[in-house]
Amino acid sequence: MTQPDVIETVRGLGWSVHRVAGGPECRFTLLDRMLTITPRVRTGSVQTLRLNPGVGTAAFDRAYDAVSGDRDRVTHPFLHDFGDTGTIRTDRLSEGDVRSACARILDWAAAQDLDQEVRRLSEAPTDSPGNLPVMHLAALALTGQLDRLREYAASFARGDRLGFVPYIDRGHLERAISHAMPRAADERDAPVA
Repeated sequence: MTQPDVIETVRGLGWSVHRVAGGPECRFTLLDRMLTITPRVRTGSVQTLRLNPGVGTAAFDRAYDAVSGDRDRVTHPFLHDFGDTGTIRTDRLSEGDVRSACARILDWAAAQDLDQEVRRLSEAPTDSPGNLPVMHLAALALTGQLDRLREYAASFARGDRLGFVPYIDRGHLERAISHAMPRAADERDAPVA
């Protein structure tokens, strides 16, 4: 099988296919979560298919887009499988292999505790590399942690960037605060158990 064959098999399983900068991304909505896979086929003495699964939520995507200021319509999965759930190595890749891998990915995604992962992201260090700082701010905004975001903004105003990577600026914090405000109000108004 070639990569286009894999894409067509995945599409036949109900995944939507989108063109993104890195190549085709396939998306599937499962209950409260959004799954992504980015199929890559490598040929040689053994054929290898890597699906690179990720899982996230529509609410997290909205928070990420709000914080980043982008409206790029890509998904922002915040939990990735670093194991072999989405990898197949075989002499000859078949449609059955692809179907089986997709089924394992759906099972894996359904079993993940996404609330725990959002909590983990909200506790990430401010000096994290890559896009983790935006994910951290999005998690804080999504969970309505307005006080913490305001503390970050006050530190920035004093000239203390808290170790954030250079691309994070006051605008990111202002957008995170704005996105967090309705969620913080919801938390304040919630009944006490």
